Amino acid sequence: MKFFQYRGLSHKIQNQDGNFLYLEDLIDKILAEKSLNLRRNTKKALQKKEFKTIGDQSAHGWRYNAHRTYIDDIKMALREVSEELLYLANLKK
Repeated sequence: MKFFQYRGLSHKIQNQDGNFLYLEDLIDKILAEKSLNLRRNTKKALQKKEFKTIGDQSAHGWRYNAHRTYIDDIKMALREVSEELLYLANLKK
C-alpha cells in the first residue's frame, strides 16, 4: 500500500515471494504498525468484520458485486480509513 511504500516499509506487507498481502492480512499489519500512529476511530473502523468481508469479496470474488446498500452500511468506516491512509501516504494534505 502506498503509505507503506512512502515510508519505506513495503517489505512489511509482502510475502516471501514479494507479493502484497490480502486485505485481511494487510489490515493486521496496518493495525500492528505503531509508526503510523493511527487514530482510535480508524483502528475501530479497520476492525469491523464487514469492512474486511466487503473488501475481500470486492477484490477477489469474480462474481461478487458490492451493491450500494452494502457500502452504505460501512461508509463512515470507509471514509475514516481512506482519509487517514491518504494523509499517511502523503497523497492528501
